[in-house]
Amino acid sequence: MFRATTRGCDESKIDTDLQTIDALVKAAARGEISPERIRDKLPTNVVAYEAIEFRMCLEYANGVYSAEEYRAFIEAKSGLLPGKDTRKSPLKEGVSAAGVRQQIVQYIEESNAILRVLDSSPTKVSQQSKEMVSGWITTVQKYIDDNFADPVYPLRFKNFAGMPSPGLPAHVVSWNVEYQNIRAAVLLRITRLNQFLDVI
Repeated sequence: MFRATTRGCDESKIDTDLQTIDALVKAAARGEISPERIRDKLPTNVVAYEAIEFRMCLEYANGVYSAEEYRAFIEAKSGLLPGKDTRKSPLKEGVSAAGVRQQIVQYIEESNAILRVLDSSPTKVSQQSKEMVSGWITTVQKYIDDNFADPVYPLRFKNFAGMPSPGLPAHVVSWNVEYQNIRAAVLLRITRLNQFLDVI
């Protein structure tokens, strides 16, 4: 499933790391530990980090993690990138980073609801479902355009639409191709939104 994402990495190590992060995320959501404990366990290898980030997105979309648990993971990533505090903000002047983060998290939660609707009838993607996904993507894209000053960020989001979908889980292979494409479009944008959380 993650051949393109995990190339050059030990997938068994990623699986082990994910199990550790899973336990910590649940403990953080219960208030038993701080998000920093999760951050300490995130891999420093960029490819491995992105693989874990994508898998967390996928598990959240599939309902394995609650909104509180997924927020704990997001908080753990906050400030992880070196030199973040000294970089120029990609946001427009006067735009609150906290407000943008909150809105992006809301968009991620909305995408989870969209995926639940899609999954309720995976073999028949209705026109209404396609319009719902398209409307969500348009709304999010406009929000990014309106709040990010550096054109690189909105451009990255727009270009993301043309990228091929990653490998899909084995249990999805027999499902409707149209369904796969629409679901993958949402999942890929969840990953991109997580990357926006990392830069603000």
